[in-house]
Amino acid sequence: MENWGLITYRETAMLYDPTVSAAANKQRVATVVAHELAHQWFGNLVTPAWWTDLWLNEGFATFMEYVGTHHAEPGWQIPQFLLIDLHQVFRLDCLESSHPISIPVGHPDEIKEIFDTISYSKGASIIRMIKFFLTEATFRRGLTNYLNARQVTVHLLAFANAEQDDLWDFLTRAAHQDLTLAPDTTVKAVMDTWTLQMGYPVVKVMRNPGGTAATVTQERFLLRKDPNSTDSHAYKWWVPLSYTTQPSADFTQTAPSKWLSLADSQVTIHSLPGSSEWVIFNLQETGYYRVNYDTNNWNLLLKQLANDHTKIHVNNRAQLIDDSLNLARAGQLSYSLPLGPHRLPHPRDCIHPLGRRSRQPGPHAQDVLKDRCLRGSKVNGYWVLAGDCDLLSGSYLLSLLGPLYTAVGFQDSLTDPHLQQFKRVKMLKWTCMLGHQDCVQQSVSLFKQWRMNPKDKSIISPNLKDTVYCTAIAQGGEEEWEFAWNQFLASNVGSEKSKLLVALGCSKKIWILSRYLEMAFTKDSGIRKQDAGYVFRSVAVNSVGTDLAWTYLRDQWRDITK
Repeated sequence: MENWGLITYRETAMLYDPTVSAAANKQRVATVVAHELAHQWFGNLVTPAWWTDLWLNEGFATFMEYVGTHHAEPGWQIPQFLLIDLHQVFRLDCLESSHPISIPVGHPDEIKEIFDTISYSKGASIIRMIKFFLTEATFRRGLTNYLNARQVTVHLLAFANAEQDDLWDFLTRAAHQDLTLAPDTTVKAVMDTWTLQMGYPVVKVMRNPGGTAATVTQERFLLRKDPNSTDSHAYKWWVPLSYTTQPSADFTQTAPSKWLSLADSQVTIHSLPGSSEWVIFNLQETGYYRVNYDTNNWNLLLKQLANDHTKIHVNNRAQLIDDSLNLARAGQLSYSLPLGPHRLPHPRDCIHPLGRRSRQPGPHAQDVLKDRCLRGSKVNGYWVLAGDCDLLSGSYLLSLLGPLYTAVGFQDSLTDPHLQQFKRVKMLKWTCMLGHQDCVQQSVSLFKQWRMNPKDKSIISPNLKDTVYCTAIAQGGEEEWEFAWNQFLASNVGSEKSKLLVALGCSKKIWILSRYLEMAFTKDSGIRKQDAGYVFRSVAVNSVGTDLAWTYLRDQWRDITK
């Protein structure tokens, strides 16, 4: 908690023991410390005038956690991980139930509701977009002037309040001085379209038959359009357009080459290469929008990924995965593009598809595959039934991860670079979760060795504990569960207790999960009240425990919320 002059942390967000803590724990400590320190400026030095602009606090702190950690540990390539926030919030902000990032608050009960992914992750993502469309130098200067000016307000003594318009004003002045924004355009005009309305656009790039020109349009991206919706708002945004082409690929020029403004129904991009060479928009995925192309350009991009993926920036490789899968889910793209043979880039080629924040692997390609087969459609030419969804999605993902597992093996090296450790661990977690035989056997074997000698903490590498614990408990029964529970009670290391607490929810025994839920919300059970949410989530994301968790929540809601 970012109290002025007295920052407080949970043990798992502050303490790191290299003998028992994984690379992911080290990264979490670094990012949380950076986040809370950033609040000394964004939230304490300058405080929003009202809860409406809470996102200025949490969005900036989330953005700065990546900046601060990257400064301390440049080898971690931490800016890549901000795309995880981007893709995570994309999944929520494409629903009609979303809300604007700047939202009026008129009752105390509404305050807690806006401490959500929209305020944190969308806030960080649109701040990142501002930095790129203004350029870093202009953004930094405008932000510095804003902080300094607010600090000396009120007789040069007291800290001050601010609204988002105050920030827009300082950024506009810097942009006009640096000529990074047209004189007749303001940051307020641009950013009000991103903060005062919910959602985001899909930018459609349609090239002419010769490929030398493209028509660019926008519309709100919705995963599911509600035919009964009464929302008559005409959603449009100021969209910064950056792009590069195959003959002269340059992914460093992230400043917009052109704007798609509110006044534009479309813009035309000229001087593109012929129809046999690709064009790609939203360089490094710095803009808060998706991109859809004509079929020919999609095929050219996917062919490039298959032949030599390194020609496309790692961020844009992640973008192509995320955009194509979700455009297909929304019915705006054929599934044959992202799910056809050899279409998607291999997971080894970028961190994002595997590197989600949650302890359990997040919904991504597996969700897409299930979504498709639940609708009763074809995958690679075969009709599938709803009951085959889990098998189908698992088999498909294993076909991608299997060769990578064979190359890496069930091994860990604590001397490898941080990012390499992180990627390996994510790959192993997914592979075991999907039922890879050797991965499961290795996990069960290591857990058994640990049970025989529980005092030997070196048997299981810190990086492998999440995977080994969860897999062994899922494959085992009461004996394995009780051993892990006793280790949880005995441990005095926050990160170790957290791993065990989550892994205990991996059991496939309904009665064990039911008992575990009861323990989470029972006083003096050994589970702290503030940890009950972790227990509930670990059970809820377990395919065996989803219905159980929902029933428990429904039946015990009154007691839980006391």
